[in-house]
Amino acid sequence: MPSLETRMDDVRAVMDAAGSGRAALLGASEGAPMAMLFAATYPERTRALVLYGGYAHFYKWVMPPERLDAFIETAETAWGTGATLPHFAPGRVEDSRFATWWGRFERLERDEFRLAHSRPR
Repeated sequence: MPSLETRMDDVRAVMDAAGSGRAALLGASEGAPMAMLFAATYPERTRALVLYGGYAHFYKWVMPPERLDAFIETAETAWGTGATLPHFAPGRVEDSRFATWWGRFERLERDEFRLAHSRPR
């Protein structure tokens, strides 16, 4: 996975390409640490900072390294099938309608990620 600095540079590059001098940043989940780092590094480019579901100690609060390796393997090989649902919404695993929606969400997010990273910088 890209480092926080690499992800932060991506945000800055997008802002530059869009002609945005200052932006309100939303850092959700694993995006929260990157948004905080961006705001601290570039306060003059940060209008506001909104954090949702972020965490400071990933291995303590989210999952330990041995579980993270298995999760990444599942995400890399089965993203788009809904296989990650137990990690994000374990109480909804038996809800077939929600599970179908989750698989679609993964596919749409994967396609958006591919599209974003296929554009020349």
